[in-house]
Amino acid sequence: MIKEIVYYFTAPGERNTNATLKMVREWAQKYGIKRAFIPSKSGQTAQKAYNLFKNSEIKMTVVGTDPNVFSSEILAQLKGNGIRVCFYKDIPYTYPHDMKTAYRRMGEGFKVAVELGMIAAYLDEGDDSDAICLGGTKKGVDTALVIKPAKSEAFDQLEVREIIAKPRTIKA
Repeated sequence: MIKEIVYYFTAPGERNTNATLKMVREWAQKYGIKRAFIPSKSGQTAQKAYNLFKNSEIKMTVVGTDPNVFSSEILAQLKGNGIRVCFYKDIPYTYPHDMKTAYRRMGEGFKVAVELGMIAAYLDEGDDSDAICLGGTKKGVDTALVIKPAKSEAFDQLEVREIIAKPRTIKA
């Protein structure tokens, strides 16, 4: 049996980003998790994660929504420092509407983190080690899950193993 603290934010949103990223770094160090998948629309969250994780053993992957919205300066900085950046539309996965709706009952960030768990399986094919996948509500990150990744066609093999943090309420 493992006894661990789960962090619940009183409300969702960007205000939880720094705390979530610090928890992820601590959790990864404590449990030897080497991969973290960070969603970032504009690049701001990715930059914060990079600044916090750069002296750690965490292999960070940034998953953006749209290359036209993502800051070109931050993109260049991340790639120049060896950080993998991809955009979700470039990954050949499916995430049916009913599944998205079901995971949104745990919060928008929860839905996004599970999505990154599928993306992780495509990007690191053959690596079935646990990954920390983050998600957020509108901006920033407020949810962190430890996930055993799986591709969408093998979704029944994806496991949400641990909840590190999430908002207690799902509406802002």
